[in-house]
Amino acid sequence: MNNLFRSLLVTTAILAVPTVHGAQPAAAPQRAAAALTATNSLGPTEVKLRPTTLTAAQIVERNAAARGGLDSWRKIATLATAGKMDAGRARQVRPEDYAAGHKRPLTGPGSDSDRGTMVQVPFVMEFKRPRKARVEIDYHGQKAVQVYDGTKGYKLRPFLNRADWQLFSAEEAKAAAMQQELDGPLLDYVAKGTKIAVEGMGAVEAHDAYRLKLTFKDGQDERLWVDATSFLEVRIDTIRKVSGRPRSVVTYLRDYRTVNGVKIPFLSETQVEGRPDPERIVVETATVNPTLDDSRFVPPLDGVAARLAVPKS
Repeated sequence: MNNLFRSLLVTTAILAVPTVHGAQPAAAPQRAAAALTATNSLGPTEVKLRPTTLTAAQIVERNAAARGGLDSWRKIATLATAGKMDAGRARQVRPEDYAAGHKRPLTGPGSDSDRGTMVQVPFVMEFKRPRKARVEIDYHGQKAVQVYDGTKGYKLRPFLNRADWQLFSAEEAKAAAMQQELDGPLLDYVAKGTKIAVEGMGAVEAHDAYRLKLTFKDGQDERLWVDATSFLEVRIDTIRKVSGRPRSVVTYLRDYRTVNGVKIPFLSETQVEGRPDPERIVVETATVNPTLDDSRFVPPLDGVAARLAVPKS
């Protein structure tokens, strides 16, 4: 179900870590937004591959069985998850650090060498066929929301002092377009117009895994790794743009748990190229087939998002 975490990566574009109770972002305040386009210093070409005899169809078939079965996933019309996600580091500062003539400490809290503490924020994600998604991020009573109706996406970003709904930027829309159904890109891949090529087998966190190249019907592609023993997805390699520059993003999927007979990863870690910290997303609860009205995947009528121009970022 790797698109669950890809959606959250897109979602982090609506969030920038604000000052928290006198805490100041340790890096640029747009750190969370950068996750939208990031990747990992471990690029897909850095793993040595070996040939394998399994075909793409065989790997996909075993993956479907490992995740609970194709029929079970086809019966899932909606899915909701909730948990916490990393939103960047913040460091505590003292008021005197900003007083005229005051010199900030060279070491310790408030200094430039202080990397700060990772801030975690609660999230709720909802999915509905066909390809609808909603993500909410809560921060001290303010709620950032991102909705995608399968064609267009909108975002509400109060943390950036933007009280109106906005259309996705071009890059956000491109990333959202890669979102598959709630069952991910492998199940029913032929019907989804996806082409899969087996590139070989290599090690992912000391375990053998098959590397698949997925080419979606819009021409975009990514590498997806499937564990050779469990046949669950364990890693995703993609390329995104950060500040106009292509960067690699590597996402690891872990802690699979069974919910209503299907396997769902409850932990992901995404390493963005050039970023010191991985982005962790921890799922605490998952609900299969909750009642979700279509209105949850579009802005409210008073949001007038349809009149807004596409923002630059």
